[in-house]
Formats: sequence, C-alpha cells, structure tokens
Amino acid sequence: MVSIKDGVLTIPLSKECKKQFPKIAIRVPKVVKDLDIKEIRIVPIAKGKWFEVHYVYRIKEKGKDQAKPKKAVGIDLGIDNLATCSDTEGNSFIIDGRRLKSINQSFNKELAKLKSVYAKQGIKTTITRLAVLQEKRKNQIRDYMHKTAKMVVEYCLRNGIDCVVVGDNSFVYVGPNLGKRNNQNMVFLPLGYLRDIIKHKCQKYGIQYMEVDEAYTLKHPHLIKIHYQNTMKR
Repeated sequence: MVSIKDGVLTIPLSKECKKQFPKIAIRVPKVVKDLDIKEIRIVPIAKGKWFEVHYVYRIKEKGKDQAKPKKAVGIDLGIDNLATCSDTEGNSFIIDGRRLKSINQSFNKELAKLKSVYAKQGIKTTITRLAVLQEKRKNQIRDYMHKTAKMVVEYCLRNGIDCVVVGDNSFVYVGPNLGKRNNQNMVFLPLGYLRDIIKHKCQKYGIQYMEVDEAYTLKHPHLIKIHYQNTMKR
C-alpha cells in the first residue's frame, strides 16, 4: 500500500527490489499534498530512463452563482495567436503563441542535429540525450498551456463571465496542404490538450464550458451571446 507521511510518498517494493533499493521515497509537490488524492501512477519515460509521478485527486466544483450577469467569452485557438479571446461585452485580448513556435523551432533544430549524428553512428535506439530533449520540450509546452488556461479563467472570474465558448477548429489542422512550416508547427501544438485544461479549470470554478464551430467564436461574436442564451433556456 502506498503511504504519504509528512509530505513524502513511500513506494512499496518487492523483496527482490529491496535488495537493490532498500527504500524509494518521493517528496509530494506542495500543490497536491493537501488534496484528496485517490490514485498515484508511476509512469516510465523513455523506456525507464526516468519516471513521472501522476497524482489523481478529487476536487469540489464550485457551484454556479445564478446572480452573476450572463456573459460569455469566445476563444479562437491558433499558431501565432495561441488564444484570441472576445467576450459578449465587446472586450478582447490575445495570448501570444510565438513563444511556443520558438520552443518548437529550437526543438526541431536540435532534433535534426541529433538524428544526423545518430544516423552516422548507426544508433537506432532512444538514448538519454534525445529523451531529455523531448522531455524538456514537453514540459515547456505543458507549462505554457497551463498558464494560458489560467489567464483565461482569471479573466472570467474578474469580469463576471460564466461561460467559455471555444472554437472547435480541429478540422483546420489535419489537412496535409498547410505548407511545410505550418504543418511542422501544427504537429507540435497540442491544441486539444489546451482545450482540456481550459475545460477542467472552468469546471473547477463553476464556469460553463462549450465547444462550437470556430465561426461562432470570433467572426460573429454576437452569435456567442445568442448561442449561450439559447443553451441556458434548455
């Protein structure tokens, strides 16, 4: 049985493992140690070169305050502008996506160099240097996505917005004819992951979340309000 004591997670080991590793203890991050943890997953990365610890916990969703004004914000996800946001009051803001492009460009450049070296040396398996590079990029992308979702939710809370409408533009990104550079950027921008984070944070704070055709979010901002009001009447 897994036990957490004084903020430290102790991993249960078999008799064989204990011969090599008498004890494995992992300090639990401060952001989750006081939460109602239901499950802990230890996931091997890069064929066991290192591991990730995933904490599954239960949170209480905040109930919706029906006294709040009925306002919504539409979000269009993209490349240069990661999130272009416009609310039903006519206010708008943009979250820059060029930082992610820069991360991807650096990653692709280093990846090409490593693959060239590996090809010359006849290396076909994943080695530590490549695995570290991939993990670094993944963590940078995740961090930026979480910060983006946090900015959106904080904007909603500050402005009394109780509905987030995200444009479902997935069909734009699966086509093969976007050009070499755009195809490369799209492959490495997990916009679906960003939508999931925004949805999770909205549920946490009692903000309604919707996904609609991209045309509703920015091209016709007045339709956000109509679509939202019709939904609330159901």
